[in-house]
Amino acid sequence: MDREHIALFVDGLFGALSRTGATSFEQFGQKWQANVARLARELSRGRIRTRKSMAVTTRRLLLSGLAAVPALIEAPTERHHHS
Repeated sequence: MDREHIALFVDGLFGALSRTGATSFEQFGQKWQANVARLARELSRGRIRTRKSMAVTTRRLLLSGLAAVPALIEAPTERHHHS
């Protein structure tokens, strides 16, 4: 990803998070359902360029995470048999 996409993603995410009113992850988690709904609303209100960039970046992050799943679920005995 280029710097512009990363910057738009980070700015958009943290801007929306700050508008939920939560000042910590603990506070966000205490009312997580309401805060997730508020976060989604705030993200949808962002500039179109930011929303598009966030959608592309989120998709890339999810696909990257999914690509890592096979290594994460590999049987532990297969990973430690090299002794």
